[in-house]
Amino acid sequence: MRVDEIEDKLGNYIRRHLLTEDPPEEFTYSTALFGDGVLDSLRLAMLINFIRNELAVEIPYEHVNRDDFHDVHTIAKMVVGLSSEAK
Repeated sequence: MRVDEIEDKLGNYIRRHLLTEDPPEEFTYSTALFGDGVLDSLRLAMLINFIRNELAVEIPYEHVNRDDFHDVHTIAKMVVGLSSEAK
């Protein structure tokens, strides 16, 4: 999968399941997920579970941090990198 396809899947999941505002205001693929309060520890676990189940990519423990989960674009690039490493 390409980065833009993964961004769309992640963005849609975040909008539907993780955002508390209805409708979500000013959420973009460059929104700081921890800094803007979109992610906390529970929501991060939910997002990792989504990535594992829907995108078939395991996130190693060393990638579970604020830098790798900064925004949707950063997560999508990480997922592409991890999926190509697994092949």
